[in-house]
Amino acid sequence: QGHSKSDQHGIVIYSLSCDGAWRENSVFQLLCKIYSNRLPESFEILDGRFSGNHQLDLFLKRIVTFPSRIFSIINVECLPQSLQEVILHFLSRLSSCNSKKINVNLIQG
Repeated sequence: QGHSKSDQHGIVIYSLSCDGAWRENSVFQLLCKIYSNRLPESFEILDGRFSGNHQLDLFLKRIVTFPSRIFSIINVECLPQSLQEVILHFLSRLSSCNSKKINVNLIQG
């Protein structure tokens, strides 16, 4: 029960168009759907509001190390442009040369 594998793999980008409490509620509902009504493990989610280069580097390594897990980056728009580009290049390389199926969700407001 601790491990949750998704039947669907890939890179999914969600863009929410609401503000304030509506946005927080929408993010929560979306995460519930992504994680099949379970809470994500702390290592499966990264919040762009509170993340720097080191946290992002560790998170991206986890995606490679645990390809069967579901990973989500929320508040992507809060990351500096340089870190957003790191994510883009990482996912581009991973999807083009990796035989492992991954499940990465990017959520921005």
